[in-house]
Amino acid sequence: MHTFGFERERVRDAEVVTAKTLSHLLGLKDQAVTETNLARCIAQVVATPTAPGVAGRRKQLQYFSSAFAYEERSCPTEVPRCPDDRMGLTIEGDRRVIPMLGSDACAKELVALIQPISRRPSYVCCLTQVADVDASSLLDRPSAMSTSSRHRSTSPSRYRNRSHFSEFIFDDAFAVAVGIDISLRPLSEVYDEGVYWQSLRAMSAGYHLYQEIFCSQPPLFLTSIHPIYDSLGSSITSARIGVAILSALALPGAYLIGRALAGPAAGIAAVSLLVVTPMYLEQSHLLRAGGPATGLLFLTIGAAFMWSEHPTGRRGMTSAILSAVTLALGVLIKLLDVLAVVPIVLLVLARIWHIRHEPAPKIWVSLWPIAAAIVAAATTTLIVLAPFAGSANALIDQVITFHLAAKKMMIASRSENVHTLGEFFYANRVLVAVAAISVLVAVMRRNWRIVPLLAWFLASVILLLVQVPLWSRHAIVLISPMIAIVVLGLRDLPTIPLRRPISWEQSGALLMGVFALGIVVLSLRQDYQHYRTLVVWGPNSADQWMVQVAADLGRVTGPGQWIITDEQFVAALANRDTAPSLVDTSVTRISSGYLTSEELIQVAANPRVHAVVFGTTHFTLEPVAGFHPWLAEHFRLLRTYDKGIELWTR
Repeated sequence: MHTFGFERERVRDAEVVTAKTLSHLLGLKDQAVTETNLARCIAQVVATPTAPGVAGRRKQLQYFSSAFAYEERSCPTEVPRCPDDRMGLTIEGDRRVIPMLGSDACAKELVALIQPISRRPSYVCCLTQVADVDASSLLDRPSAMSTSSRHRSTSPSRYRNRSHFSEFIFDDAFAVAVGIDISLRPLSEVYDEGVYWQSLRAMSAGYHLYQEIFCSQPPLFLTSIHPIYDSLGSSITSARIGVAILSALALPGAYLIGRALAGPAAGIAAVSLLVVTPMYLEQSHLLRAGGPATGLLFLTIGAAFMWSEHPTGRRGMTSAILSAVTLALGVLIKLLDVLAVVPIVLLVLARIWHIRHEPAPKIWVSLWPIAAAIVAAATTTLIVLAPFAGSANALIDQVITFHLAAKKMMIASRSENVHTLGEFFYANRVLVAVAAISVLVAVMRRNWRIVPLLAWFLASVILLLVQVPLWSRHAIVLISPMIAIVVLGLRDLPTIPLRRPISWEQSGALLMGVFALGIVVLSLRQDYQHYRTLVVWGPNSADQWMVQVAADLGRVTGPGQWIITDEQFVAALANRDTAPSLVDTSVTRISSGYLTSEELIQVAANPRVHAVVFGTTHFTLEPVAGFHPWLAEHFRLLRTYDKGIELWTR
């Protein structure tokens, strides 16, 4: 099997194939081979039955990969891009390759004909053979190439080092931003943080998820955070650090997405866009599943697009398995990560369509990574769920049936979904506008990669529109497809210093680069205002009531006594536990009928329950309205705080 590829060399002079030669070869009229049509011409040479050297030899032709391959990382300037959606581009290693039919004789004809071609006199593309035939016998190397000019070209290792250094800088910026939030916000306005903090405390006390502990999320979120929580001191800070660690997986994931779609520079751009996104920074330090799920979502899609670019070999197998494993882990953290299936399925279908006419052995080689990915996803799921085999029914009830019941009981809130999404799009209006421009640019370029990205985004919007209840935090699933769409517009980004003339594709990439920079600058301004307010003014004074209630709870209860509350963060702040079955007393659980007055009374009758705190309006909802009268008969009101907050003790 012969493999041909373009290898970049620097020469002083370059020739352009004349219109006469091209006309003889392809039957075209007065059209010279240029950077923009080079790949199309070469593909047409081999694909046309009447082309010289091909006609009459169809039965004798062998498959070989030919023409138009190059190392992206080592290219100091742009080279012509293949119309891969029409020519059937495949990726092997770091090279872009068009699979073609040809015999040895035809290959030699093609190599001998296509000499170094370029508009720019400094850079050309040369055909070389890297199989069992000596390349020097097929192509005369340009004699004008000098050693000094070879050293002036950008080396892959240097480019990789720059990329890694840039990513390291953004990682540090992310760590600093999250560290400021964690250190300066000891209290919380987020109800879910109290729920998950009490769940972690119950796990540390020996109770089990879906048995004694009510848990409406898939199991991996709490089980992955718990070891970090225990090892770093069992505090809210240690739990948030665990969230930040898992959320940071989005950074390499964003880089993989950008690199696969448009090169290393786009990878750095994707990371920079993500790091300054306010919603991502917020979710990355709160004790919620949104941040870790987003991290795995980015990594899943990044690995999937890397597989699409390099679908075979060790690299393809690694990317496919990584994408499958992170997809399974993401769904087992938060069900919304199932949206990643949409672009992945489209990429797999595109790959199957591309190899449909190849020989059976080569088709099986291409299908092996897909099969391995399916096995890896299934194995990962079984490993994670194995400890919960004894409580499978309870797991399904609390994770799936519970949400279906909530959707049925809270259907009236669906009308608010459009408003919630509208607020998200308005808050991220610059990112939305640039993503829309990028879609137009990709369509004009006929870049097929916009199809899975656009399908991913639209599927996310549709799912959020029908989601009941929909909270503003759920909209974070829209961040990843929008960033991916933006960096797709950076494809064909020219290198610096610019060499004129540049193509319209490069001009479009430059324009998208300016827009991406604008997003970063505006987001940085918003982030600066947030952290400046946090540093100057400190925690929200409205949350200081938590400190007062926590201090009173610490005085009137002992370490082994339970507390019932609809504000679980206060009990954890007092270093006290809630009853394991009542770690979650949210509006969703109460409205769905999964928590009633009878259940509250049954738990409150337990002698271990020594105090009850009304911290929100949850216990005033109709399904649990009978709890307060019962409490007045069996407990005494110790203290009333502002906003109707009450502390009851036995």
